[in-house]
Amino acid sequence: METIIPVTDNLPQQPRFKVEIPTTRELSIETEDQDPTDYKVFSDGSGLDEGIGAAAVIYRRGISQPIGHLKAYLGPPHHAQHL
Repeated sequence: METIIPVTDNLPQQPRFKVEIPTTRELSIETEDQDPTDYKVFSDGSGLDEGIGAAAVIYRRGISQPIGHLKAYLGPPHHAQHL
């Protein structure tokens, strides 16, 4: 895994997406039900079986199955701390 620093000509530009992390499962479901956007990306990272990984899944409104996903194994916990 290589860390790449993105370069842009317009640093103060605001992101075109919104990040939300509801505090409870119930609030997460309620927020999801009320969100009118056409595409949603959900991401997570964790450590399991002595390894660190990350994943992202994209959904489109009205389709119950994901239309795409990405996953990455970042390495053992002692290596991932330096990324």
